[in-house]
Amino acid sequence: MSLSQDLLQQAKHLPDPDPGKPRQANLRRSISTAYYSLFSLLVTASAGFMVGADDERQPLRNYMTRAIPDDLAYVAKAFRDLQEARHGADYNFAHTFKKTRCRRSRQVC
Repeated sequence: MSLSQDLLQQAKHLPDPDPGKPRQANLRRSISTAYYSLFSLLVTASAGFMVGADDERQPLRNYMTRAIPDDLAYVAKAFRDLQEARHGADYNFAHTFKKTRCRRSRQVC
């Protein structure tokens, strides 16, 4: 399992150990971990795309150079939204989070 998948699994399980109302620390870590899951996935994919030099990857590189702008815009928006959520979870101690916010963060990934 990749680091990205491990982080996403962790984000899913963080709010669960608390019966009833989960602890804010677990909810905040879940949102932050979902962000790092997407970050890890993007870094790994980008590195593999840029570094790979074998002929087998040439069709992928050709496709990526003509990538559909809407797809890239969707990924960029998802990344930005998740980063904003992570900043709130990590630094805004006045805000109270709910499980639904954690679920939305994971669905982005």
